[in-house]
Amino acid sequence: MTFSSMVSIEYSIQVNVHKAVQVLAEFDPIASANKVIWTAYEGWEGYISGYRLHGGLTGDTPDELTFVPHTTKQWYHTSIIADTTYKYYIETVNINGITSLSPIDSVSTYPEGVRIENRNISEFQIYPNPTYNFITLHLPDATNWICEILCSNGQIIQSLTLSGSTHQLDFSSFQMGVYFVTIRSKDFVTTKKIIKL
Repeated sequence: MTFSSMVSIEYSIQVNVHKAVQVLAEFDPIASANKVIWTAYEGWEGYISGYRLHGGLTGDTPDELTFVPHTTKQWYHTSIIADTTYKYYIETVNINGITSLSPIDSVSTYPEGVRIENRNISEFQIYPNPTYNFITLHLPDATNWICEILCSNGQIIQSLTLSGSTHQLDFSSFQMGVYFVTIRSKDFVTTKKIIKL
């Protein structure tokens, strides 16, 4: 082996050093969401098209949640269920379609009814449960509420903005199974499990 070929081999090894992104997941009680943060991928500088975020409940196969441009390094997962644990990983995608996977990180969400401001959870009523068709939702006041209906894997099926104290939610088109209704305002979040018969 000549000296010039040794130099080129050493150079190619140095150029092809890669480091996968590191991912951190944490629960943000203000946003009532899981905040996923990651470092930049090292080794494809200038050739990364973006990051594909995968996540889901621990024990389930992670779903693809979103794809973000290479300049993005954090994302909020808002369609979460209280008192559960989620896992996340990042798939780096370069412009040629080659991918690299990060290690997995997990985060536990706060228990049901965690809130910044004290509020009586008994003021929230959802019935009948189980249900065949409709459920009635009673809210304590006319605050603007965000209501999300989630399937058992944490994916949002329906998102509504509610004002006023009494509302009906239509479950008639849903398949039989377990669903979650999350109610949130700027200072409160709670999640209720609903059985659809």
